[in-house]
Order: sequence, then C-alpha cells, then structure tokens
Amino acid sequence: MKYLGEFTVGASGVKVDTPIQFLVIVTTEAKITGTLKVIHTQNGSDKVHLSEKSIDAMQEYFAQVYGQNIISTSGKNIAMLELAVGGAVKFDADNYLTVDLVGVVAATKKFKLYAYDSPLVTGRLVNYTTARVLASTYENTHNVADAEFIIFPATSGMNEIWLHYSNGVKIKHTKDTLELMMLINNELLSGLDGVVKAGFINWYVIPCVQDSVRLSELEIYSDGTELSYIKVDRIY
Repeated sequence: MKYLGEFTVGASGVKVDTPIQFLVIVTTEAKITGTLKVIHTQNGSDKVHLSEKSIDAMQEYFAQVYGQNIISTSGKNIAMLELAVGGAVKFDADNYLTVDLVGVVAATKKFKLYAYDSPLVTGRLVNYTTARVLASTYENTHNVADAEFIIFPATSGMNEIWLHYSNGVKIKHTKDTLELMMLINNELLSGLDGVVKAGFINWYVIPCVQDSVRLSELEIYSDGTELSYIKVDRIY
C-alpha cells in the first residue's frame, strides 16, 4: 500500500500514478462525508471518471461486496473505496488519476490517502454513474441491465420499488424489506476502537446479478420528490 499524500479542503486533488485497486482514506473525523471526484488523464487528455459520488454510498457498497465497511483504531477512521475490480489498474506518469474530496468537513481537517495495491493486474476501473428520477414523477421505470449493483438512498422519497429480472420474476421491496436485506447481507458494518457497531444504513445496495439471472429493470414508486441513485458497473 503506497502513501499518496495528504488532502486538505481547498486542495486541487491528489495524483495517483501507481497501481491501485482501492482508495484508502484515513482521518480522525468520526464520519467521512462529502463526495469523491476522480479525473483520469491519459496522454494529456482528461476524462471525468467519477463526477462527485457520495463517499458514504461508496463505503456502504464496499461493505456489501466485501463484508466490511469501516475499520477504526486509535481514533482513526479508515474508509476503503473500490476503484478497480479483479485486481489493481496500473498507472504511470502519462496515465494517472487525480482524486479530489469535495465538501468534506472543516478546512482544519486533513485526510491521508493511500493506494491499496493487488498482486493481480486488471484493466477494469469500476464505473459509478448517477441516474435520476425527476420531481413530480410518481412512477418511473429504468433500464439497469448494464449495472452490477444499484446504490439507492435510504432517505429518499421512494415508497416502493419493483425489481424486474431477466427470467420474468418480479420482486417488490419497501424501505422496511430493503433495510432487512441490508442487515442480512452486511453482518459487520464497522469496528470502532475494537468495538463492533452495526445498524447504520444510509444507502440500499442492491445486487443486480445472481448466478445467471440479471436485474433488467427498476420500477420506482415515489412521493414525487426528485431522487437519484448510483449504478455500479464493474465490467468497465
């Protein structure tokens, strides 16, 4: 694991020109809020890879996939965010990432960033994209066949959702059943100074692929307020 540098509020971002699978954020903050922005630069050309995705959402996604969310010891809060799947992506001086933490607490706080490497090499960056349901839209159906996970905000105006699978099965979920699903799939949410804590759910992380069956459509019924969710494509 390589130390990338220390990020402070107002900084222009931290350069990643080393192999990376997970971005590790270390701080003394009790909770890491704000969003993560990632720019991919290759041969002098910039491309926005992540356009300010919620760090909180990415943490809970990591918990669902890997069974662990935050490990904190000695007053330090450690968050791991998945940037590559199946191993580390190789970067160098001409092909690199710039990571920026947007909207994170007071300017007096500092965040140490690390690149977590892997013995496996991959070319697949995880792709996080945002989908929206506009205000005054009470029923909306989205094609999610290109996603492997959906990260849905628990605090949204969603009343219920229907999951449409490729084998014709439809499953209805309310907020209560989604929360139960998160608790079942995520037995250990965090450890703080050796004390295990569980039960904080700010996002519903829904797997879209189960064996050979894929989630094809997401049908959303809401109270008419605008909401957004994140689609995670790990075959990018």
